Amino acid sequence: MDGKTFITINGEKLSIMDVFSLMLLLEGFELRESMRNHFGIIEFAASKNIYPEKEQIQEALDELRYDWGMEKSSNFQEWCRKNNVTENSLYLVSRINACQRLILNSFTEEELSQEFKNYVADETIYCLFCLPLSTLEQAKAAMAEIKEEKISFFEAIQIYGDEETTNSGGFFGAVPKIELPNEYVEAISDLKKGQCTGPVMDDGEWSILYLQDVLIPSYIDCRETLKKRLFETQNDYYSARVVPLLS
Repeated sequence: MDGKTFITINGEKLSIMDVFSLMLLLEGFELRESMRNHFGIIEFAASKNIYPEKEQIQEALDELRYDWGMEKSSNFQEWCRKNNVTENSLYLVSRINACQRLILNSFTEEELSQEFKNYVADETIYCLFCLPLSTLEQAKAAMAEIKEEKISFFEAIQIYGDEETTNSGGFFGAVPKIELPNEYVEAISDLKKGQCTGPVMDDGEWSILYLQDVLIPSYIDCRETLKKRLFETQNDYYSARVVPLLS
């Protein structure tokens, strides 16, 4: 039984021991969905004409060994024997990891620059303070006093805020744009640092917002993140084409 084909994935024949080994090496993935995700990487690499060479596969295997905390290859070999890890599964995992690394390094500057625009649109961080009020009349009154410079936003917090708001100083958070309520995104779209806007309706509550700061990601700092985003997005397409067939 151990040497017989248990499942075939895009032409790769796996025994039941191969599958058990892969489940261990890839830390307990679910049989069908995770195999689609991992074997999709091989399909993805082939679409880019990427085929890892022997030394690249060996390098990926060494990295896997280090990830498991075994610097000595002899210790890793012993661990594999004790856990009945098959050579085929080791090769497949190493090949998949090598493909992934090569794909990540294959993205062009043009692709990364385009993805950076998407990333900035989603991940620019807004440092916001919020004064929530129960009625529109209250919110208008507080906003009018702020606009007329009778009080500052933070004085309005102390005057109009409830106990929770005054204790927190009205700090809403440093939040990526993609996680902000749509109403907030629209309200602060033209706001400059140090300015207030409102009243803004969100979830049955009226609020006045104060924009303290805007933190825009740096292209240099997020290059690796951009590669991962591109990889994950594009790999979904190839994973969906992987068909595991039980024998």
